[in-house]
Amino acid sequence: MAIERQLADLEWLAERSRKVLEDPRKYRWHADTRAQLAQIEAEIRRLQDRESMKPSKQSPSPRGGEGRGEGKPASPTQ
Repeated sequence: MAIERQLADLEWLAERSRKVLEDPRKYRWHADTRAQLAQIEAEIRRLQDRESMKPSKQSPSPRGGEGRGEGKPASPTQ
């Protein structure tokens, strides 16, 4: 849940930055705002990548095939 909140906050900040960039009266701050927006967007991508790397709750257990003979050593032959 914390990452979702961070993403929402960053999206809000990015939207505010875009509005500043759309306003020609705020041209004095455009260079700084563009740099800030680039950092915000990079952080959004980083968090999204981290979130997509998390294993889902539906994923199989690490032991996977137990109970079906998978993952067990072969029995020695005589």
